[in-house]
Amino acid sequence: MEVSYFTASRTNPNIPGLPIAGESLVLSASSARTGATPANAVFVKVNASEACRVDYSGATSTAAATSASLAEGEVLWMDAMPGWTVAGITA
Repeated sequence: MEVSYFTASRTNPNIPGLPIAGESLVLSASSARTGATPANAVFVKVNASEACRVDYSGATSTAAATSASLAEGEVLWMDAMPGWTVAGITA
């Protein structure tokens, strides 16, 4: 699972601008978690490299069988919350 953080566009604050950070998670049956969302991030992009479940609900997010489901290749955009983490598990 690839997670990227973006600023807002200079011309339209409702769309992503420049990427400011990113990281990869190796998923398994146990929840894996990113580092904290950067303070200057406005959007978070999750790219599912395999079917997975995703949670983005706080500083200690933990993905579970009831978390949001993404199919392989699916992309999820979310509003960024500084300090929060993205967690994922295999689906």
